[in-house]
Amino acid sequence: KQHMRRPKKPGCLADICDGQLYKDLAFGESDVFRITLVLNADGAPVFRSTSSSMWPALLMINELPFSQRRQPKNMILAGLWFSTEKPPMQTFLEPVVEMLLKLEETGIEVHPHGEQVAFQLTAHVLGCSVDLPARAMLQNCVQFNGYYGCCACEQPGVSIQTDGGGHVLIYPYNLECPAGPARSQKLCQEYAKQAIEQHSVVKGVKGPSWISCLTSFDFIKGMSPDYMHCALLGVAKHLLTLWTEASRCRGTYHDLRQDVSLLDERINRIEVPSEIRHKPHSISDMKHWKASEYRSWTLYYGIPVLKGILKEEYLQHFILFSEALWLLLQTAPSLEDVAMAERLLQHFCLKFAAFYGERYCTANVHHLLHFADAVRNLGPLWAHSTFPFENMIGWLGDMFHGTRDPHKQIVKAVTERQRLSTVAESVLDNGDENEHTKRFLTQMLSTGHRYKVTADMGCGHSALGKLSKSDQLSDNEVAAVYDSFPFANLSGAIVCSRVLLAGIVYSSADYVRAVRTNDYTLAFQTGDQKSKSFGFAKKYISFCRVDCSSCTQFCHHAVIVASHQLHDIQLGCDSITGATARQIHVITPTNSIKAYHTKEIMSKCVYMKFTEEQDMAFIAEIPNFEEKDL
Repeated sequence: KQHMRRPKKPGCLADICDGQLYKDLAFGESDVFRITLVLNADGAPVFRSTSSSMWPALLMINELPFSQRRQPKNMILAGLWFSTEKPPMQTFLEPVVEMLLKLEETGIEVHPHGEQVAFQLTAHVLGCSVDLPARAMLQNCVQFNGYYGCCACEQPGVSIQTDGGGHVLIYPYNLECPAGPARSQKLCQEYAKQAIEQHSVVKGVKGPSWISCLTSFDFIKGMSPDYMHCALLGVAKHLLTLWTEASRCRGTYHDLRQDVSLLDERINRIEVPSEIRHKPHSISDMKHWKASEYRSWTLYYGIPVLKGILKEEYLQHFILFSEALWLLLQTAPSLEDVAMAERLLQHFCLKFAAFYGERYCTANVHHLLHFADAVRNLGPLWAHSTFPFENMIGWLGDMFHGTRDPHKQIVKAVTERQRLSTVAESVLDNGDENEHTKRFLTQMLSTGHRYKVTADMGCGHSALGKLSKSDQLSDNEVAAVYDSFPFANLSGAIVCSRVLLAGIVYSSADYVRAVRTNDYTLAFQTGDQKSKSFGFAKKYISFCRVDCSSCTQFCHHAVIVASHQLHDIQLGCDSITGATARQIHVITPTNSIKAYHTKEIMSKCVYMKFTEEQDMAFIAEIPNFEEKDL
C-alpha cells in the first residue's frame, strides 16, 4: 500500500517495486496481503582476541519507505550462526528457508493495533544482497576467484601468471558478449543435478542450494551485485591503489606517488553537506577509509581533485566509472539513464586492460557489467545495497557484553528492543501519560539527529536558531525578493540563517558554527523544469502576501542566494559513449543576488575550490538523499 500511494514517474525506477522482478510477481486483488523481502547473510568478527564471528540472516521489508526499512528496529533477524568457523550453508539455511516457505504459502495472521479485524499476510523473498564470497556460499557455487566464478553469467575466466610467479583468475572483456552468456535459474538447477550425479563442479555450480527452493525468488536475477563491495571497496579502492601504491604503479603512466601531498591538500579544502558524515580524509590515510568515503570520492570529489594531476586519458577513463555509478544511484533513474550507464561501464571495462594491464581485470571489474541489469530487475542501486545490512550487523555487535553466550545475548537484546518500540508506540497512542513521559518516549523512538526548532513557519518549514526581522536585509536582498515575489509583504517577515525543510537542514553561508560542513551550496530547478542554477544561500525568509489579511502562518518561503555563474565546460569528453561527468559543474561564485522559492531547491551540493586565487570552482550534485550516509 505504501508503494501504491507513492507517486511514480513513468519510465523511471524509483524503488525496488519498480524493478522487473517485482512486476513479475503479479500481485492481484486478493484478501491476502503480501509483502516482499530482501535477504542478507554475511559474517562479521566480534572479538579481537579470538576468531569468533557471527553470521546473521537478515530480512528487509521492501514495502516500507526506505528511511524506515533500513532502521534496525524494522529489520527481521531470521537466523544467527555464532562460531569460530564459517557456517555450512546447507545447515544454516535450512531452517531459514523452511520458515520463508511457510511465509510464502500460508503466511501469518496479523492483528493490527486498535483494529478489530485481523488479516492474513504472506511474505516473498524478492532479492538477496551480499558480497561475492557470501553469494557463492548461498548459491553453492565456486568462489569468484575460481573458473566460472561469476554467479550472473557463464564466462569462465582465464588464469594468468603474475610478475611474482603466482596465478590470478581474470575476466577478459568479451567484445561479442560483454556481460557473458547469462545464467538462468532453470539451467543452474540442471547444473546442480549434474554436479550431484557426476560428483564434480558443473559450470561453477557445486550442487543444489536451499535458496533455490523459494518459489517466488529467482536466485540468479534476484542476487544483486552489491555496489558497496564490488564498486566501492572493490573497483574504486583498486584504482586508488593502482595510482598510489609503489608495487602497482612504479614506472607507469598512472604513478601518482609524487602527487599525494597535492591531492591531500585539495581534499582537505573540500566542504561537504552534513549528510556526508565521513568528512574527506587524505589519500595517505586511505587504509582507514570506509565504503562511504570511497563513494564520496568516486561520485563527488575524485574527478575535480585528480584534474590536472592524473594524466588526461586516465582521468577520462575514471569519469566513465564515476558517471555510470552516479546515474544508477539517482533517486529515480530513467531507463535511458540505465542504458547510458551500461554503455559507460562497458567502455570502462573494455579499456581497463589497456590502461592498467590484463592482470587487474578482476571479478569486481567484470561484475560492473551486470549492474545495469540489476537495476532493471531490482531498482536503483541504493534500494538493494548492503549498506543497511552492514549497519544492522554493527548494531547487533553492540547488543552483547562479555564472551559468555553472546548469541543468546544478541537474540534477547533484539527481542527486547523491538518489543520496547511496540510498547512505547502503544503508550503514545493512548495519550494518558504526562508530557515528560511522552517526550522521553518520543526521543527514544526517534532516529537521527534531533534539532531544536525555534519557530514553526508553516508549510513544513521550521526555523533553527536566531530569528530576525526583514530590516536586517540589505537593499540588494530586498530588491531580489520583490523581483521574484512582487506580491510580498515584508513588514512582518521573519529571517533566519538555518531552516529544517522536509527533514533536511539547510544553512546560510553566514552560519559560522559548521566546520568543514557546507549546507548552503544549493542547486535549484527553475519553473521550466529544464534549466538548473546554483548558488550560496545567504538568508531564509518567510512572509505573507500584501493582499492576505487572514493568514495565521506564513504562506510563502524563500531563500536569498548569491548565484553562481555556470560555465559551459564539460570535464568528460568521450566521443564514443558521450560521457561528460554530468554530475560535476564548473562555476564561478558571483555577488549577483537572487531569490528562489524553497520549493525550487533541488538538493544540496558538494562545493570544491582548491586555491583562493582560482576564479573557478567545482560543484558536485548528490544523486539521492535516500541513503543514510551519502
